Formats: sequence, C-alpha cells, structure tokens
Amino acid sequence: MKKQVLTFILIFSIIAPLSPAGFEELWGLKSSELIIRLNISNFSTFKPGDNPSYNNRIIDFFSTINPEVQSKITILRYPGKPERDFCFFNERLYSISEEWDSIDMNSAQGIINAVKEKYPLINVDEKTAETVYNLKMNKTKVYLHRKTVDKQSVNIRIYYYSTDLFGILIRE
Repeated sequence: MKKQVLTFILIFSIIAPLSPAGFEELWGLKSSELIIRLNISNFSTFKPGDNPSYNNRIIDFFSTINPEVQSKITILRYPGKPERDFCFFNERLYSISEEWDSIDMNSAQGIINAVKEKYPLINVDEKTAETVYNLKMNKTKVYLHRKTVDKQSVNIRIYYYSTDLFGILIRE
C-alpha cells in the first residue's frame, strides 16, 4: 500500500505541473518564453543533426518529408524522471516528449491512467510487447508508446504535440 501511495505521489508531482491545460497554452511559444513560464533550469539544448543517435518520431516524420527541416529544429532537454524534450521549429514549440526508462508495471499503469484521465482516448493498438495509445484534447494530440522490457518493467515514451503541427511548420 505504501508503494502505491508513493507511486501516485511521484506521478502526480511530475505530471501536475504540466497539465493538459498548460500544454494547450504552450504551443507556439519561443524557447525563452517557455523557460520563463515553466521556470526551467538545468537544461541543455542541441540540434538533432548534432546528435545522430537522437530519436524522436515526430522529428523523424518531418525529416523524411523535407530533410532541410532538421536544421530549423532545436531541442531543449530537461533531465529528470521523466526526461523531457521540448522541440522547437523556428524557435516555436510544437512538440514535447517524455522518456520514462525502465519503470515498474504499477508506476507505468499509473502514468498511463493519468494521461488517459486528462486526454480522451482515440484508439489503442496492442501487440505482444508493445501498446500504443492515441489520445487528443482540443489543441493537443498524444502518442503514448509502452514497451515491455522484462516481467517487472516497461519503457514509456509519450509525445505531446500541437494539433496544428502542420500549420506551425507551414507558416514558419
């Protein structure tokens, strides 16, 4: 019981500061505005081209359409649990990703439930070791990928992105 309470407190303390309503207001902000609004410190920035091992489904998708897009993308990485990447195209926020590496099943289910409580579920695609949840609310779409590591743990990667993603990329 104590473990479940601690897990809930941990998940709530991580997810609560960046609520869905907060995401709705963040899309299109410049990095300097985001840093001030979220009071972010101890972050790093880089371009995907400077880090060939960097993997982000949203960036990969747009890079296949137009490889020149990568030069206009900057990542602001905020370390921690989860590690958050704020992705900017021409200095405008269009995507946020969270990396939850090797967490226990109860914590993972708590994270999934917290996201599902805030965003209406569109569909679920379940495979043997992987599950993908697609969710959406007003100005935000969510792609949540859960992958089994072993019998006790999973990896979760969550992509939050603007429903006007194409508009942001085309206008800029």
